[in-house]
Amino acid sequence: MKSITPIATRQKGLRKYNIATKAIPVLLGLLLITTTACDRKNSQVQKLESEKNVTELISLLQKQDSLSSQAAEALGNIGEKQAVQPLITSLNDQDKNVRENAAIALGKIKDTSAVQPLLKTLKDKVPKVRNAAQTALAQIAQTDAKVLQSLMPELKKINLPLRGVFTKIGTPAVAPLIKGLKDSNPVMRLNAAAALGTIGDSKAIEPLKQNLTDWYSNKFVGQALTKLNWEPESDIDKIHFLVSQRKGEELRQDWDTTKKILIQDIQSKNYRKIQNSLYAFINLGDKEVINDLVKILNTKGNKNMALAYLNSRENRLENAARQWAKQRGFKIIKAKKNQNVQPVKWGSW
Repeated sequence: MKSITPIATRQKGLRKYNIATKAIPVLLGLLLITTTACDRKNSQVQKLESEKNVTELISLLQKQDSLSSQAAEALGNIGEKQAVQPLITSLNDQDKNVRENAAIALGKIKDTSAVQPLLKTLKDKVPKVRNAAQTALAQIAQTDAKVLQSLMPELKKINLPLRGVFTKIGTPAVAPLIKGLKDSNPVMRLNAAAALGTIGDSKAIEPLKQNLTDWYSNKFVGQALTKLNWEPESDIDKIHFLVSQRKGEELRQDWDTTKKILIQDIQSKNYRKIQNSLYAFINLGDKEVINDLVKILNTKGNKNMALAYLNSRENRLENAARQWAKQRGFKIIKAKKNQNVQPVKWGSW
């Protein structure tokens, strides 16, 4: 039996269809007008680009109008050094699209004079502009080893976009970053470890392992080693790896091994190993090691250890730190509430 559609419903559906059908030409007309306008703009820039008319394109760039962004892109495609300074100036343009295309163009031209301006552009408020500056710096550094070396000291600053530059540089950055793992500056070591993990070169595994006992970078070292699919092969590596991951529960599950290895590190002459173990013990908060920690402060202590004890929120460690400071002529000043001087806290794991 055939189904019968009521006339009213059919007519209602027809009316909807007619309305929609009538709307289509209007929408197509709007789309056609917009597309035609874009084509008209593009054709002007495309003609100048095909003629390699750098002078006129620079003029369009500097007018700061709707064609400036396209002019920046065209100048990058042509790749003439003459455009470098105008493009650098455009990194400060009010239009985010102009800033983005100017950075992209500078990356294509690869002129080293753009390095410092691009570094400043890494602080741009717009993510797309920052990303374009990252890519541009990476492109320049990939073709000029001196630029890569000049960027290394910048890793001594907390700057996530800059870390991304080294990630985009890729393999050429691996050797300098491995060297950076040994730098005296903790921020450099931290940034180097993070970048190496993102690049993903297996050559970094052994150097990264050496930094598992560096408190200030080992969290990022652990993350990098995880990304590189590394797994501990010994109890020592396992404990150091768990410390880097701040996994207190797992460290306590095999407390005898944890305590043995961390005590061995403290008895070494390696300051970073000693510091890493002390901070791990404080965060683990096991009272049976307090006497050992006090003894270590009195025999091998320094200002950083004393500060850690002083701010650990464990009374005996705090008193030991005060006594240590008094004997050496240090004055203890109470930190302001918003001042972050507490790298570790008793029992926080």
